[in-house]
Amino acid sequence: MQRVQMPPERQSTQYRCLPHKQMAMTRYQTITALGDSFLTLMGKGIIPVHLLDWKVYYEAYVKELSDQRKSFKRVTKSNVAATVALHYNMSERMLFKIIAFMEND
Repeated sequence: MQRVQMPPERQSTQYRCLPHKQMAMTRYQTITALGDSFLTLMGKGIIPVHLLDWKVYYEAYVKELSDQRKSFKRVTKSNVAATVALHYNMSERMLFKIIAFMEND
């Protein structure tokens, strides 16, 4: 069986031009890139509603990480996660799962 290739003009430019590491976006970057479309897709049931909560938790984590880096010499993810988890009344384990989800591509 012969493999048929698409002509270059029909191939996706993201795969043709960029190495793999440069084209990868994290899930958080993808969600923020959607902008207002994110809420529209959520309203239509295409994107689960809990992702909005996860986005808020992840943004709080990133902000707290930035704030602690300004104030302390040594900052660990565990301390930042503990602070955010306490604020939102959730387990640290759940927050780490959310962080891992958002930072994967």
